[in-house]
Amino acid sequence: MPRVKSAIVALLVLYWLGLIHQFFVTGMTTYLPYVFLTPLSIVALVLVAPQLIRYDPLRYAISLSTLVVAFAVIGYLLLLSHHYLGVDASWTGRDSIGGYPVLITSVFENPNHFGIVTTIGTVSVIYAWLETRRTLWAVAIPVLVVAILFSYSRTALAAGAVGTIVLLFKEDRRIGIVVGTAAIVGLLAIVYHPFFEEYYRLADESFAGRMDVWEEAWLAATVDPFVGAAFDSGIRHHNSYVSVLLNAGFVAGGFYLLAVGGALALAARKSIRGDRWDAYVFATLLVICIQFLTESTTFGGLTTMSLLFGLYAGLIVQLPTGRLRRYERFESP
Repeated sequence: MPRVKSAIVALLVLYWLGLIHQFFVTGMTTYLPYVFLTPLSIVALVLVAPQLIRYDPLRYAISLSTLVVAFAVIGYLLLLSHHYLGVDASWTGRDSIGGYPVLITSVFENPNHFGIVTTIGTVSVIYAWLETRRTLWAVAIPVLVVAILFSYSRTALAAGAVGTIVLLFKEDRRIGIVVGTAAIVGLLAIVYHPFFEEYYRLADESFAGRMDVWEEAWLAATVDPFVGAAFDSGIRHHNSYVSVLLNAGFVAGGFYLLAVGGALALAARKSIRGDRWDAYVFATLLVICIQFLTESTTFGGLTTMSLLFGLYAGLIVQLPTGRLRRYERFESP
């Protein structure tokens, strides 16, 4: 396992070196922000930040949960202010689930960003509740789930369902199966129930449209697969896996995708062998990787998802499994 951890970091470094090579070959200045920010991200997020979380991961999860709950409360308050006080906030109050004007974005400009951050917060809240069994976190779960529904982010909803099932399956397989069954029933309700008709129609149209965009981006990436089109090609992609190949080329982009796949595989392995924390990190990383399917973001950028990916990849690489971590905590001064 140590070799796998080192390989993930090495792949990210190779991706960075590939960006430097692309800049000198093409002279395109759009590579420069990633050339400068990628090594900083590797050091700060993958190597340093996990060490700050190492001996008290529950405190980190509670802090993140508290922050996301605050975002949700702000979203609800902005929605009420929009309807009753006439306050105009970005996207807030537009039609959402069931055709009702309940769309919320909180402090985010885009409801999809709010939706996925709230989803990650929901997984964190479930973990905090499993660890502490406090009523506060049990109450926070439906508050955040409703916020995800109001954000109208279909990918966030699907990713949240998958992440929750993974976390609860680790806790008790019977609970995981029950939640998984409930998720399937919920999906069928979205497909067939009249209340969700508009929700399903938009999701279907959105997916079909994205498939066309992905195909166009993939074809553009194959035009010059070794060099890529840089980060200002103007070609739409809406998919982080396709976009990195389009922007950085198949060599540098390939290193990046191998790092993502390696982190996810290592997280799954640690989740099976480790404890509840390991399952939480895997579930959250899985949520992020699912979101990558419909969002264009790359490690080394300053988007929420790129920063969170770096942090959770670092947690996978740097923190030992639960058994070894408990020993460290016992031995630490």
